[in-house]
Amino acid sequence: MGIAQLARRNERRGRVRGPGRRGRGPQDASRALDVAHPGCIEDLHGAFEGTLHAFGQALELRGYVASGHTGRVAAWAEVLGRDIGLDAAALRALRWGAFLHDVGMLALPDRIAVRGDAQAEAGRRTLCEHTLYGVELLREVPGLPRETLEVVRSHHERWDGSGYPEGLGGEEIPLAARVFALADAYDEAAGEPSAGSRSRQEAVAALRSGSGRRFDPHLCARFLGLIEDPYSRTA
Repeated sequence: MGIAQLARRNERRGRVRGPGRRGRGPQDASRALDVAHPGCIEDLHGAFEGTLHAFGQALELRGYVASGHTGRVAAWAEVLGRDIGLDAAALRALRWGAFLHDVGMLALPDRIAVRGDAQAEAGRRTLCEHTLYGVELLREVPGLPRETLEVVRSHHERWDGSGYPEGLGGEEIPLAARVFALADAYDEAAGEPSAGSRSRQEAVAALRSGSGRRFDPHLCARFLGLIEDPYSRTA
């Protein structure tokens, strides 16, 4: 499945197959429920995932992120995650993190969240807090995997340790967050598939310049290869 197809699928997300992760949450009860009512588990998983995706779409509607960003960035993250061998549960956690990565923006004043005052030092500090707000908002949601919360908390950490909120560096940054950071940065720079080759070229250049500083150099090289893969290219 190509990246464009994945993005469109994420726009209508609601079909997740297979059992959930072990642990407390909706997945525990769902196994017993599926025995009594075959097929019900898939509907429950779809409803749960669709709800998570709706949070990302709410940010788009409020103008905090670009239209279509949620679906595209989830698709790119999933393509890279699959390429490095993540299993189905890890891919699902990564995808959920992509849906929810900026949910903490909902806790910020609009003047900051839409970046109107974000260039001022006080505004920038407030903007940087959205990762922590996001984790706090999501802690009470049962069934979210650890990796999903890691994406929300750590997707602005940088390989050289200059990111936020904790200043993690290198492999201290959770893998899911490192994967997602590449997808997020690429889509933010490249934008809509119709934006043209110049936007793509600028996005690729930004990834190359950030390799080893902002991004995991190994993952960055893998991702750059996927961008040029005709089977994963956004059409």
